Amino acid sequence: MDFAFFFTAFVLFFMTFALLKEWFSADVVVFCALLLLILGGVIDVQEAFAGFSNTGMLTVGFLFVVAFALQKTGALNRVGDLLFGKIGGMPQKLLRLMLPVSFVSAFFNNTPIVAMFIPVIKKWTKNTDYTASKFLIPLSYATILGGTCTLIGTSTTLVVHGLMLENGMKGIGFFEMAKIGIPVALAGLLFIAFIGHYLLPERKQTMMEF
Repeated sequence: MDFAFFFTAFVLFFMTFALLKEWFSADVVVFCALLLLILGGVIDVQEAFAGFSNTGMLTVGFLFVVAFALQKTGALNRVGDLLFGKIGGMPQKLLRLMLPVSFVSAFFNNTPIVAMFIPVIKKWTKNTDYTASKFLIPLSYATILGGTCTLIGTSTTLVVHGLMLENGMKGIGFFEMAKIGIPVALAGLLFIAFIGHYLLPERKQTMMEF
């Protein structure tokens, strides 16, 4: 183990600690860690910024622009009532949320999906007897489970696919993971809807303070 190993370990520890303490915003902390690795000679400038040209990461960035545009135009303002409906208990409402979200997440990267639906859930629960804390984790898990079904479902898969292409490999097929991803996604959604939601906290007052 040489200097690069110990220096990298120190930078990663410092970055993690700074993120946990929230001394600065996450982008500032991560960028500072990147600069330290460059100054320490662990990586060069070309290696440091190679990720910014990765097609997978660029796709994620473009999808965030779409998500932000949908929020600003108000296109999602009435989605809550249409999505959750007026009748049915918690399992039914969770399924009404998670099934379409997981389906969309399979074709529209999961991170922007979560960013789009958090305001929808918070606005809908504010006007009902339900609490947002019961829906936010299911929202996140639904996008993750849906994202396991296709190539573009998660940023991780896109990054790996981009690295494979850069190194002369074939890459991942669009529906290559579906034969495992779909059964796992359905099992996960049913578990959350009928069992998992009992394990989630009910923090209405906390969510109202946002």
